[in-house]
Amino acid sequence: MRFFEYIKNNKLILSVSLLFVIGWFVGSGTFTFFEAKGLSYFSNSPEACKNCHSMNQVYDRWANSGHRHVAVCNDCHAPQDFVGKWMTKAANGFSHSKAFTFDKTLPVTFQATDSQKKIANDNCKRCHTDLASHAIGYSQNIASLECISCHRNPGH
Repeated sequence: MRFFEYIKNNKLILSVSLLFVIGWFVGSGTFTFFEAKGLSYFSNSPEACKNCHSMNQVYDRWANSGHRHVAVCNDCHAPQDFVGKWMTKAANGFSHSKAFTFDKTLPVTFQATDSQKKIANDNCKRCHTDLASHAIGYSQNIASLECISCHRNPGH
């Protein structure tokens, strides 16, 4: 009963404390979002992907590749439908943020998940269906083609 009496008598102190805690989380989150150039991730710009130091080499390889004239990161690494693209960007952003915040191994390295590999493979086939069809012959099913089985570092 004392706990409820304490709350009843100290509503102002508890309210101010709660507002302080909420304010601290909102302020810290806002600061981190802008410090990490969070708004850039809403763009289609490849420069957004190199906000992280671990992506500089990947960006440089892409910038010196043949794909730089025809494709940006999202063309290969995100689904092409609106909802799929933004869900993938949100999931990847969350996992990248978590890795940079909580992983103890530096530098942070990323390995593509099965779903990320499927997205990239589907996008390769979307752009290169005609080329791949001639390479493998029309008798084989293009849907079963795994692009990275021949091209280990496509695009970058």
